[in-house]
Amino acid sequence: MALLLTAVLLYQVVQHTSGSKDEEFAFSKFLQEVQREPSGVKEVTISDSDIRGKLANGSTFKTVLPMEYPELINILRSKDIIIKGEHPTQNPWLTALMSWAPFIFIIGFWIFFMRQMQSGGNKALSFGKSCARLLTAH
Repeated sequence: MALLLTAVLLYQVVQHTSGSKDEEFAFSKFLQEVQREPSGVKEVTISDSDIRGKLANGSTFKTVLPMEYPELINILRSKDIIIKGEHPTQNPWLTALMSWAPFIFIIGFWIFFMRQMQSGGNKALSFGKSCARLLTAH
């Protein structure tokens, strides 16, 4: 089960890092492109505080909305920019699991070894115990 969980987490990390090749824009540069005549931005997709979009030359970009900016929608509408909304892509439970998974794994590994060291008998870590018997003459 631990191997399966590790594989799923590794897949999520790889997908997240190699998912998109969008150019990172500062929010101020994004606003400059929007305000330019004619507008350098053709369409935007807004998801929470993330903004992704397409420029007039066909390249893609992404930026982060630094705070609530209610006038942004009005500015985009006045420039005839296509606006799309999107639900957040990542489940909050998955995010919490990914951030806590290394700690949970280390603690579980530590508990496993502590239990193995406390128990006797033919266990995995009992190879150092002596099986010598006292011989007495009758």
